[in-house]
Amino acid sequence: MKSQALTMPAVFAMIVLPSCFLSCSPDPSTPSTSQGKDGNSARQIMSSGAFFRLGSLDPQSSPGERTGWTRFTHDYWLDTTEVTQIEYQNLTGRDPAPVATRSASKPVVNVTWFDAVLFCNARSKRDHLDTIYEYSSASADSTGSVWAIGGLASHLDRNGWRLPTEAEWEYAARAGSTSSYAWGELADSAKAVEYAWFLKNAGASLHEAAKLKPNAWGFYDMAGNVMEWVQDWKGAFPKDTVTDFVGPDAPPDVPEAPLKGGAYTYGLEHLRPSSRTATYAAYRSAKAEYVGFRCARGGFTPTYTNASGQAVQAPPVSILRSDVARLLGARSARLVFLNRVDGKGILSWIDYGESSPVVRSLPDKDPVFHPAISPDGNWVAWCTVLEGSTGTSRIKARKLSKNDSTVLDLGSGAIPRWWVNGTDTFLIRGSTAMDNTGSDWSSGKTLAQRWSGGGLTGSVDEWTASGGYHDGRSGRHLYTGYRRLKRYDVGDKSSRTLFAYPQNGKSAGDTSQVCNASAAPDGSGRVMFLDFGYSGRSTVVGRPYGIHEVAFVADSVGNVLQTFPVASGKSQWDHLEWSNHPQWAVGVALENSGAYEEVHLLDLSTGNTLPLASGSELWMPNLWVGDERFNPSGLKIDPDSAGNYEAKLDHSLSSITGDAIFSEFSQKVKQFWGMRDSIQIAMVGSSRMGSGIICSEFHTGRTYNWGMTASHTYGDIQIVRNYLLLHSPILKVVGLSLMPGWLLESDGLDIWKAESNSVGFRYDQNHGFWRDSIVSGFDQSLGDGYPLTSEKMQQLSGDWYMAPAGWGASPPLVFRDSALEESAPALAGNLKLIRELARDLQSKGILLFMINFPQSRHYKETPYAETYGVKWDRYRNLIDSVNAIEKQYSNFHVYDAYNAGENDYDSLDFNNESHLSELGARKLSHRLDSVISSRMK
Repeated sequence: MKSQALTMPAVFAMIVLPSCFLSCSPDPSTPSTSQGKDGNSARQIMSSGAFFRLGSLDPQSSPGERTGWTRFTHDYWLDTTEVTQIEYQNLTGRDPAPVATRSASKPVVNVTWFDAVLFCNARSKRDHLDTIYEYSSASADSTGSVWAIGGLASHLDRNGWRLPTEAEWEYAARAGSTSSYAWGELADSAKAVEYAWFLKNAGASLHEAAKLKPNAWGFYDMAGNVMEWVQDWKGAFPKDTVTDFVGPDAPPDVPEAPLKGGAYTYGLEHLRPSSRTATYAAYRSAKAEYVGFRCARGGFTPTYTNASGQAVQAPPVSILRSDVARLLGARSARLVFLNRVDGKGILSWIDYGESSPVVRSLPDKDPVFHPAISPDGNWVAWCTVLEGSTGTSRIKARKLSKNDSTVLDLGSGAIPRWWVNGTDTFLIRGSTAMDNTGSDWSSGKTLAQRWSGGGLTGSVDEWTASGGYHDGRSGRHLYTGYRRLKRYDVGDKSSRTLFAYPQNGKSAGDTSQVCNASAAPDGSGRVMFLDFGYSGRSTVVGRPYGIHEVAFVADSVGNVLQTFPVASGKSQWDHLEWSNHPQWAVGVALENSGAYEEVHLLDLSTGNTLPLASGSELWMPNLWVGDERFNPSGLKIDPDSAGNYEAKLDHSLSSITGDAIFSEFSQKVKQFWGMRDSIQIAMVGSSRMGSGIICSEFHTGRTYNWGMTASHTYGDIQIVRNYLLLHSPILKVVGLSLMPGWLLESDGLDIWKAESNSVGFRYDQNHGFWRDSIVSGFDQSLGDGYPLTSEKMQQLSGDWYMAPAGWGASPPLVFRDSALEESAPALAGNLKLIRELARDLQSKGILLFMINFPQSRHYKETPYAETYGVKWDRYRNLIDSVNAIEKQYSNFHVYDAYNAGENDYDSLDFNNESHLSELGARKLSHRLDSVISSRMK
């Protein structure tokens, strides 16, 4: 749908300060709003040219709010209120808000990020604007809420409705202010009730939109009422100024989205414009009764950052098929390609082994051409010049990893290709990339060197000194294909020009111009290539054909074995390359306009093609197909199940909390498998364990922190029994979170279901958690970086690091009330689980510690003993019940660091009322290590 510009007046203009610090207040003489078709209104922010500092310098801000800079080159419209329930229902036909909070003028809630962007698309269609979000599939639960979108691409350059970027949202929320809150500093907190519905004044209820004061620029509820989805993934803000910053180009290890503005259920600290989170990590598939959104409009060219913080101005790429690994019958598959913009190619890749594949960028300061993935799928090599160039070229390489940004310079050379000979892997390169019809080509060389352990090793082998054969090796044959198809036999040292008359099917004397040569990966000596067409009737193709319209496969003496016309509706092939699997190749199928928009998979056994990805200009794809793996007894690793902890089994278990513990379990269990043999002390429990333990403070033995959001005693014990006891042979100590209030809860099984809601866990369970032996190839099935190196194991401990934000107000927050006092029947069951674990660990000589983490000392001023509120008398009885187990089992110990509020943990030792900051965690860990050491003597 083409854009149709709406004639909306500008609402106010921003003036850029000469110091380039922040934009100042709007011009009050400009018109106020533009009314939408459904009654909603938007204001235009004249932000073009403004420099803006994201985040906060407030001492109470979290590490994730550390500041960064962006510069706007665009103006944008933003809704003055959050999207209301009636607006959402009018466009989608559903109101997902809980019945108790339904009201036409209240903000819509219980919407996932995907629900929000689909609403934006629907609004764009209604208003005759471009839709911003393109996708290939959408998956919804039984209520109609969308929990996943396949092949998503966000075209932020279009003029349509979308979610605001985090920078746009925070810019509007600050409304020209530089203070911690839009209305002032912490000392001005009494003003908060004039602008925001939050814990102090909301009465734990959702309120109608726009019932309190707007901010200085006329936007309502930017603080409080409901938290709001924004466009970006959550990541670090850029240290250097990034133009039109829109966050990371792909999700980090924890695929979290920012939630902005605070909510009626949250305290004052979440009302800061820089606040980015709720209690738990927010996933795009999650929904909650306190999360909604508002819409923005205004096209611009976005700048993303990659995992190392480098700016990436990459056009959007749509993933047209996310199930490529499954289609290829493999556990995993990876695709690299160049995403080109303004004459520069940005190296990009897709990991089809992920449950929700995304496009990630790997920018480099030098030009990037001819990328090739290593035989193990872990590395990509490329050169700095295009085939045919006579310029100096370098070979470079980097790991295909979400987190490793190291680029290796492997020396001079052109167009790298990989070759496997038995257990040895070689990197092949030509000394130059020049045209092989040039007079100087024969003075070039073809060089090879062994690759091992992430680098080149040994001496450089000179395979030929009579030309640069840089298009790969198959068997004993080297190839080059620009502009003639030449073959070199490393056995008898002979060379030959292939695809000449009569083998090319053309008339005598017709010299074929060839390009895109690619040697077969199976040692057969075959080669695939394209040519410049033939206007007569080809005896090979059977008809005339155009430039690159047909792909050829020939044997080592030049006989054409197969021909493959380009996909229907496309004009020609380009950049066609064999994968590491002899059945599959990838190339770009050009549009009739000549645009390089789609990467296609070519099945060389059938000739069928399948589009994989689309963009504005995609070059030089290369595909890696993961191996199938077997154990010695012949048990095959299921390519869709083994180690696949990222894939959900039951998508109805989707919530902010449920998604958080699911994702954390996925990360924790994969880290565990990588370092299982070295764990001596295992700390398993809730987020208090996650934030309260720093493994480097333990000198008694190597420690692993398996603390997870909301994890319950039931699930903690499942982890100990099914993973730690079976696969950590030198385990000496187990630590569990002691959550006294939770001992009265009966929902431990439900929480465990959300934690373990993965294909990988079910696969472990179906194989008895590998109690007899782990199937061969299992570590590799975990994906990137497994098995772990010793250096990597040193980095992975499972620790969280939380900022010293203080334990907050007095009285502190209490999530639950006296109704919990009536939940005593669950206590006996939980105590039984603990006793049985203590008994079994005692038989194995393993110590068991129950750790009661410190909480705010201000609970002594309340009727409640802790965050999950049981009253003081009941709390003391619960502690006594756990202490009684210590008398039954000599290996069982209670470490009570809370001590009913009588402890020396100060405010800055906390991140909030019940979670330790890094300062407090180091203090507790050091003390606990001393206690463990004394008990082990």
